[in-house]
Amino acid sequence: VKEIKTRNHDLSAIVEVKDVLKSSLVHIPRDTVTLYYNSGCLCPPLAANEEYIIMGYENEERS
Repeated sequence: VKEIKTRNHDLSAIVEVKDVLKSSLVHIPRDTVTLYYNSGCLCPPLAANEEYIIMGYENEERS
């Protein structure tokens, strides 16, 4: 995680994708990308300068 941004209840994280373990419906580039999420998410909060494994459901319409 390079940076965390907050706007109202919406959060975003600028992340560097180092590896993609599995993806079938959505193309996930090995690049710096923005990950959008909601503050109501029950996941632990992300912190800058930390590494994470991120998993989730694929949704072609919302990618």
